Amino acid sequence: MAAKNSGVNTANVRDAVTAFRSSKDKEGEHFLVIGYSDKATLAVVAEGSGFADAAKTHLPADEARYVLLRKDLKVEMAKTVKFAFIDWTPSTLAPLKRALVGTHKGQLKELVGSVHAAVQASEASEVSDDIINGKIGDASGTSSKVTTAAATPSKADQKAASPPPAASPTAAPTKTWKEQQAERKASGSVSISSPPKAAGGVPTTTGGLKFTDEKAFTDAVKSLRSENGPTWLLSNWAAKDTINLVATGNGDVSEFVEKLEDDNVNFALVRVLDIVDGKSKTLKFAYIKWQPESVAPMKKAAIGTKKGDIDKLFEPFHVNLQTGTKTEITQAAIEDKVKSASGTKSNVK
Repeated sequence: MAAKNSGVNTANVRDAVTAFRSSKDKEGEHFLVIGYSDKATLAVVAEGSGFADAAKTHLPADEARYVLLRKDLKVEMAKTVKFAFIDWTPSTLAPLKRALVGTHKGQLKELVGSVHAAVQASEASEVSDDIINGKIGDASGTSSKVTTAAATPSKADQKAASPPPAASPTAAPTKTWKEQQAERKASGSVSISSPPKAAGGVPTTTGGLKFTDEKAFTDAVKSLRSENGPTWLLSNWAAKDTINLVATGNGDVSEFVEKLEDDNVNFALVRVLDIVDGKSKTLKFAYIKWQPESVAPMKKAAIGTKKGDIDKLFEPFHVNLQTGTKTEITQAAIEDKVKSASGTKSNVK
């Protein structure tokens, strides 16, 4: 049975997703590809061993598909399982199909459940093992610590891969972002677990999106990414292709929940302090999309076609939540998602 007002039937794949996530027999890397058997019914297209590179062979240029990836990892010698989600909406997809699948995004995210990394892709170059592994590492805050079952490189290989020494022995080398973060962590200071985008965290391109006040929006995102700025910002879909900054605040998420609109789509970015090993403090970011059932179908479709561009405005973020239920947006729920994604809560079962 199709979910109420969703327009897409997920019953045929729900059991497959549950089995894929909960299986205790899987080891290594696996993928599950979901497509459409007709315009309103989802079906499992492919399933097998391998990761993003293997799954992308099942992503056609004229159909929307969705991929759930599963990967065994070792983080600080502890085994855990990470999940990633690929939303494949090719650039060559017919406009009517694009608008239709845009209305299904919320239900698809509910179907696949919580993941550690998500990618909105429209070109084959945006899907690869390296891209997904990088996003999982960034989201976990363990990019330099994540290992797979692959053999450790030999000392000779490591030496060959090392960059050449600086031309001038007297010049102080420029430290990388990771080196700066390592120093901050050693000193016990707060660190941001992903490098910021250009211009203080706001992408330099906006995919044709407009703003009621672009500077106000940009400044709000930049300020939120500093440890002394506001802890949340809320925006909305003001008009066609236009994003509006609604408010910012220094409290928990309950401050903006009361501002969510019953007939519109809101976008929020939240800063969360995650404590690793009881002492290292790391800043994490959660992206929330509020889309209640009462939003007009045409508005949902219009926003769906701009999903990738909108998401980029709030990157980088470590977890995301799309919901139309206010009770799902609580400080405890957001912090729980962050801890689950970073591995500071417990291993994923």
